[in-house]
Amino acid sequence: MAASIELADEDELKAQIADGSTAIYFFADWDPKCKEFMPIIDEMTGEFDGLVNVCKVDMGESEGEDAAVAMGVREPGAIFLYHEGDQVEGRTHDDDPRMLRNALTTLTRRVKSKTDGGDGSKGLTGDTNAERDAIRDMYAKTAEGQDMLGSSLAGCCGGGRDYGAVSQRVGYSAADVAAGGGANLGLGCGNPVELAALQPGEVVVDLGSGAGFDCFLAGATVGPEGRVIGVDMTPQMLTKARKNAKDGNKENVEFRLGEIEHLPIADNTADVVISNCVINLSVDKSQVLRDMLRVLKPGGRVAVSDVVSTAELPARLLTEKSLSC
Repeated sequence: MAASIELADEDELKAQIADGSTAIYFFADWDPKCKEFMPIIDEMTGEFDGLVNVCKVDMGESEGEDAAVAMGVREPGAIFLYHEGDQVEGRTHDDDPRMLRNALTTLTRRVKSKTDGGDGSKGLTGDTNAERDAIRDMYAKTAEGQDMLGSSLAGCCGGGRDYGAVSQRVGYSAADVAAGGGANLGLGCGNPVELAALQPGEVVVDLGSGAGFDCFLAGATVGPEGRVIGVDMTPQMLTKARKNAKDGNKENVEFRLGEIEHLPIADNTADVVISNCVINLSVDKSQVLRDMLRVLKPGGRVAVSDVVSTAELPARLLTEKSLSC
């Protein structure tokens, strides 16, 4: 089994996370929970060897503690995932270890595809890693304000559109659009928040949360006693959504890195699962439904806006990237 990397100080820590994908575990030998959690970290080290660097920082040592504090970590038992210098996920001992494993899986699939030479250029060909990368890369461009397509077809998600007008045509009100602000990228095909008939205090999970538009609308409805968890596989979207949440003081909304087939969420968490024009993009839709059922509480409900095919598509369209938006 591969060994994890022990980082001694802040300089080593910052150098490690600057490139590639890295998981950092901040621990202390005197913390009994850390001793219990260490075998899980060691197991993940072997499982993700060569794809994600699993590193440890000992907060029981003065330099390790200084490095942790510099990264905003105050107590041992925290785990952070970084991709190319950006933090994309954070967990503590209080979370289900599956959340970290699923987030790591999302990162490793991306890294493995790149390592194997996949850049999304294969389009939608049946290669699941290539499909995920093609979709992720286009949404990354959207999050960064670029034209996601760059292909021969204008598609439904090209640049130059009036996002507010698009959203109102598929079921949002003018007030919804105004409340969403920069989180509305015009990528939906309906209004699952309205379909869900949310109630104050409910816990909502959004599959493929993007920049956070539906999450913020849901958060306003469930109120301060409720909670909304958005899941997205694109780090750039997570960065944008988290900034939107911080700027808008959306304290009851959080965003997690993950694939909708393997949600980084504990069993029996959600009262409601929503999704907006995302499940159609999944390479394993049956698994999406199984994991939705897993995270739902008994008696929970689902509200989905999506598209379905009613006829077989021509071969040239099956490999057209612009239709995967």
